[in-house]
Amino acid sequence: MQKSKSFFYPSFNLPLVISFFGICLVLFKLLYKFENVWEFMSYDEAYHIHYTITGHLGSDGIFYRFYLTLLNQFITNPINLYRTNFALVTIIFGISLFVFTYKVTKSAFLAFLFSYFFLIVNPTFSMSPSYITHFNASVMMLVFTFALGRKKDQMLIILLIGAVILTLIRPEYSLTLLLSIIVVSFYVLYQYLTFQHFKYPFIITLLIASFLLIKYNPTDGHRSSIAFCQHYAYGLFQFDLWKEDPWSYCELAMSKDFGSAKTISEALIANPSKFLGHVLRNIFILPKELGSLLIPFFIGEPGNNTVPVQVAAYSVILIVLFWFIGFFFSLYQGQRNLLQKCFVLIYAMPVLVSTILIYPRPHYLLMVVPFLLIFGIQNLVEKFGLLRYKAKFSFPIKSILVASILIYVTPWRLSGKSGLTIPEGQAGIHGKGLCTSVDNLNFLNHLNFENKEMVLLSNLGFISTFLPKEMRVYHHFDKNSNFDEFILRNKINLVWINSALLNDLNFRNDNEFKKLVIGKSKGWKRMNIPNCPNDFLLFNF
Repeated sequence: MQKSKSFFYPSFNLPLVISFFGICLVLFKLLYKFENVWEFMSYDEAYHIHYTITGHLGSDGIFYRFYLTLLNQFITNPINLYRTNFALVTIIFGISLFVFTYKVTKSAFLAFLFSYFFLIVNPTFSMSPSYITHFNASVMMLVFTFALGRKKDQMLIILLIGAVILTLIRPEYSLTLLLSIIVVSFYVLYQYLTFQHFKYPFIITLLIASFLLIKYNPTDGHRSSIAFCQHYAYGLFQFDLWKEDPWSYCELAMSKDFGSAKTISEALIANPSKFLGHVLRNIFILPKELGSLLIPFFIGEPGNNTVPVQVAAYSVILIVLFWFIGFFFSLYQGQRNLLQKCFVLIYAMPVLVSTILIYPRPHYLLMVVPFLLIFGIQNLVEKFGLLRYKAKFSFPIKSILVASILIYVTPWRLSGKSGLTIPEGQAGIHGKGLCTSVDNLNFLNHLNFENKEMVLLSNLGFISTFLPKEMRVYHHFDKNSNFDEFILRNKINLVWINSALLNDLNFRNDNEFKKLVIGKSKGWKRMNIPNCPNDFLLFNF
């Protein structure tokens, strides 16, 4: 009997079921009571949660915030929303990677290995400060999972819809949408010139996608300009060419090297040599940043320049480069699946461009490394017959053996211990004097000054959404005058003091601020912060 061409064959696929169950066990070990070791990141993700809570979908990331808004209907507490979103996005990412790998390779063994590996790598990756990148990577892989193996017209409709969705998640994917529209338009033109029958759903999808790109284009230059500014300063900082906080004072680095230039194109025109230096630094540091993705969380911090990590990083780069070489040969020879390969490149293009022009941040590389690596390995399998004994690896007993060993040796994220015994006790990082962001939020949420309005100055990030409504927050980079004037004008009565604020460019040379810190400002008192021995709070009530 002929097998169905659906994603899962009707017959019971034991290796696939075993492998999927194994990934579910890995996810359970990573997420069991994860809140005890989970750290609140008060920047990218807090920004999205803030605008979700305030009901502002924004001009970019609208699809992601729509998803958060739906989640917020069931989970109203901002911190719980943040935590739950992390768990959901991690689960979605792991399962998306599993089904995508299986669809491309047809191997349950490889599907398990890929999804397992990219779930247990360095916490910078698996507990990224920006969950939207996990969400974006998941959508991209699911789009290809549904598109691959279908008729050409159906595949193009799915990929075009996917490009629209990705554009509404991250604005740089408007490049993917533009290129998709161009390719599909040429395909429609080819159909017309060869007198083929038009399919109306196909034409309607193309027209809607084109309308959205013209009418609603989230790329206004502002987001990319900020990203370039911060990462230009961060790149200098990495090479000891900039001493200040690159995230807060990147404008100073930009004005020093590019004058009044704000956008990427303006920077290129203003100082081509400095711009080229930035691009070369990004290329040079790429293997190091890629290496930080490939370190399992339970190994600790061996550094991303160690020989094994760099061998792994360069291996990934070579596999992807080999895929690109094969793609260009396909263009020349007109091989089958050329359209599919074009869309692989089109979907990867925004991150590849941003990696060179902005910076190869680890959580940013997340959106493209697993995606291209799977196609790259499949390319090696087809070209050289590698893994020709795939059926042997997929035999149920072998799958059970490999999955069992990996699941057993993978430590519980909660306790750091291997095995299958569920950790007991109060293992975790909070309340242990480690000054975690969760500890800081708990402290601020329990402050009580007899219902008086509290106005906080800190460098703790975008935390206002996670604090009581009667507490307003000013950030350290909001200071635009001498300290006393800034405090009086904004009625600030709480100041969080830590080493970063003491060394901040906006504060370290302000004598009025120094006077406050040493206790010589009238009316201000000091309060120690539990679990944060090196920080303290100054208050004036």
